[in-house]
Amino acid sequence: MLAKRPDIKAHMVKRGCHVMIIGKNEETCDLPEFAHICNSPDSIAYWNKRARGFGGAPEDELSASCGEENLL
Repeated sequence: MLAKRPDIKAHMVKRGCHVMIIGKNEETCDLPEFAHICNSPDSIAYWNKRARGFGGAPEDELSASCGEENLL
């Protein structure tokens, strides 16, 4: 993903960025990082249907996630 941009990779590592990849056979709520939004059967069903990844959020601007099918 960043093979041709070592400068961006170095900056992300320096800042402590996290990129989480949701595997082909995983769902959003399988990742422990999203336990705070996947805290009931209804919210688990909602987020697993609605999202395959998230960008940075105000409370955690240095992390992002995406489904493996969206990686180059």
